[in-house]
Amino acid sequence: MSEINIYEDDDICQYNEILLSKRREVTEIKNYKFGGKFNSKPSKPIVGIKKKRIQYLSQSQIFALIVINFAVEYGKYIHNIRKGFAIEMVFISPLFLKLDTPGLLDSSVWLFPPLINQIIYPFVRQYSESKSYKLKQAMIYFILVSILGIGLLADTKALYVDSISKKTSVLIISIISFTIMDVGLEMLQFASSTLLEDFVHRKQQAQVQQYQTLVVSFGKFTGFLVSSVLAFNFIYLNFDNFIENLSFAYLVGLIIILIGFGMILISFPSTDQDQQVSVAPVKLNINSFFPGITFLRVIPSSMKLFLISHFFTCGSQLFVSVYATLWSGITMLEEGPEQYSAAIRNIVFDIGISWGALALCMSAILHLLTTLFLQQLGHKYCQSIYIIVNTLAGCSLLYTWFVNEFYSIFITLPFWGIQTAVLQELPHRLAIELEEKQVRDVIKGLLPQMLSITTFFSQVVMFFLIPLGFLLFSDIDDISVSMFMSGIFSLFGSLIACYI
Repeated sequence: MSEINIYEDDDICQYNEILLSKRREVTEIKNYKFGGKFNSKPSKPIVGIKKKRIQYLSQSQIFALIVINFAVEYGKYIHNIRKGFAIEMVFISPLFLKLDTPGLLDSSVWLFPPLINQIIYPFVRQYSESKSYKLKQAMIYFILVSILGIGLLADTKALYVDSISKKTSVLIISIISFTIMDVGLEMLQFASSTLLEDFVHRKQQAQVQQYQTLVVSFGKFTGFLVSSVLAFNFIYLNFDNFIENLSFAYLVGLIIILIGFGMILISFPSTDQDQQVSVAPVKLNINSFFPGITFLRVIPSSMKLFLISHFFTCGSQLFVSVYATLWSGITMLEEGPEQYSAAIRNIVFDIGISWGALALCMSAILHLLTTLFLQQLGHKYCQSIYIIVNTLAGCSLLYTWFVNEFYSIFITLPFWGIQTAVLQELPHRLAIELEEKQVRDVIKGLLPQMLSITTFFSQVVMFFLIPLGFLLFSDIDDISVSMFMSGIFSLFGSLIACYI
């Protein structure tokens, strides 16, 4: 018989506050079991919700938001595994490598945006829940921040050429622009997703979800395809090096987000968007920044194992996200003759990065097909699929590490697209299933939110603690070891999931 957890009044009230802070509709609690008895009185009253008449989005507004989401998917690696990634994944790590970034900073720079987002997210959520604010203006601010970051990266070619002897200056500008762009796009994703989730009529929700699925994968595919232009050297897109390809890719991203910006200005009125707002603002606490962290010690052991499994599988994904194109570039370089001059070796490395981006195009296609399959499958065989796919992903990564051949990139990276789709779709479903089996209705909804904790701390470990170990043991080939660890982490995640 499944284990049932009984919670005290204080825990229930505290959790209700968490739910309220997460934009969830919370109803009054009645008749819950405490110590073998039933309490016929409701628990501590929840802050009342004042409902305003919802003005649903028009077709033009939905289309404008979908274009914005396409721009986000094209331009950004979003550090929440449930979201997307594209040209950041291709260019950022090779750029910092070319700028001779110090070892620890080379990877920890990826931690700056999620750390900032983790801090400011609760304030943005609290502001959006406690006030009826102008969503149009909020989106404009986020778009302008994103444009600033993307514009600076699009100008990398000029900065790099003009300051070739001043790499420190270029490095500082690149880190700042990367962080600005990442944070801006993350907040933009939050605003557009909130609108599409809360203000789309229920008759249109299924259709909008299909659009979103296509946009996520097509945005990735477009970003990876544009990033692979150097591998083909078209007549009208004849780039000489990696930096020119990078500037072109971010210029395309800038054009896309400017198109979305214009559509937002045209389709959204200047008046406030009606929405549900709480009478009193929710107080911020540790659970606002790390949802459910105070409940870690009281949740059932199977849920703890599930979170640990998610931590390892996220770690595997993050390793691939950071090192994927570096693996392809260095592998192609190692297969060439050693007598190549430095200039030739640079060109070979740059072309290897573009071929890695081309392999990621295949991953975007497989991501779309897998997502559509999982959506049709529903809640059937979630745990089995989660275990099998992560096991196969781990084996493919270890195979690539073992053979160290360029062709293996076209096995590992496309299959990685399948694993990404599984990690976006199934952990949330598995969390809901575990709650259905092991906790009462009083406390449901917590475990899916706690996935953000494992994602964040996985980023801390992968982007800071493990690189710190690489720094201490300087003789280690960190790029090769990262591929090995990515495979091991994926296998650990699938193994632990067997005991949920």
